[in-house]
Amino acid sequence: MNNKAFLWSILCCLHLFINENYCQSNQIFAPSFKDSYLKGNEIEHLDSISMIYSNFKYGFSMDFPDNWKFDRGNAEHTVIRAGQKDSFMLAAVNVIELKEVPKSDFSLWKIWDNKEIGMAEYVKKGFKKTLNSEITDFTWRKVYVNNREAIETKCTYLLKELDYEFEMKYIGYSISNKNQFSYNLGIKTPKYFYDENPSRFDYLVNNFVFLIENEDKFMIPATKPKYKFDDKTKLANGNIVCILVGGLVIKNKVLYTIQIQDKKGKEIKTIMNVSEDDMIKVYGFKPL
Repeated sequence: MNNKAFLWSILCCLHLFINENYCQSNQIFAPSFKDSYLKGNEIEHLDSISMIYSNFKYGFSMDFPDNWKFDRGNAEHTVIRAGQKDSFMLAAVNVIELKEVPKSDFSLWKIWDNKEIGMAEYVKKGFKKTLNSEITDFTWRKVYVNNREAIETKCTYLLKELDYEFEMKYIGYSISNKNQFSYNLGIKTPKYFYDENPSRFDYLVNNFVFLIENEDKFMIPATKPKYKFDDKTKLANGNIVCILVGGLVIKNKVLYTIQIQDKKGKEIKTIMNVSEDDMIKVYGFKPL
C-alpha cells in the first residue's frame, strides 16, 4: 500500500470522532469492526471492576475513568466510546483497517513535516467544515503514544445547543503502529474543564496501550481481577506507589504497571507485570 492511501485513512480517523455521524466507504478500507465483529464473536473484553477495555483484533487496551459510561458511538469505525454525557466529556477510539500494510518507510511525522501535503491546514479546514464552527487555538505536534509515532492535534470550537453555547476543547492522537490499522484517540471536553487541569486528560492517552502480539490475542481472558485498588498507596519508608496501568489481563494473568515515587512525587522507577498478590503483599495496596 502506498503512503498516500495510508495518509487518507489518517485523515478519516481524525474526522470520525469530530463528526460521529460520519460514514466512510472506500476500496482501500476493509469492512469496519462493527460490520464484521459485533455479531457474537468474542474478541473484546470490558472489565466491569477496573473499567479497562481490551480489543484483541486491533491489539489495544485502554483504561477509562471508573464513573464513565460506555457505548459504541455513531461513526462506523468507532470501536469504543465512553464519557460523562451530562458534562459533555467524551473519549473514543476509532480504527480504520486497510487491506494492505503501509510501506516500511511510512512515517506520520514525515507526512506532517511535508509542506507540499499541508496536513495541518487541511485538517484545520476539515474541522471547521465538520463542526460548523470557527476553529481557534489549533496546534499540532509530534509525540509518542506507547512508544509509537503519533500526532497530537488540539483545537477549540463553539458548541451551540438549544439556547446555550460554550467553548469545547478537542484533543486528538493519530497513532501509527506500523501495521494495517490506523488508530485515532479523540477526546472532547468543555474548555473550562480543560483549562482547570490540562494534565487531567493525559491520563487517557497514558493509559492507551498496545497489546503484545501473540497467538492468544484473539481470546477473551478467562481471568478477571479479584480486587480493586486505590490509585496510590504509601510505603513504610514514605515513598509513594502509583498505579499507571491497572488490571490488564495478559495470558490469563492480571498484571499491573506501577511507579515508585519519592515523598515529593519524583519518579524513582517504574515496574511492569506486577501480580495482584504482589500488589498486596509487596507494595501494600489494600483491596477496596
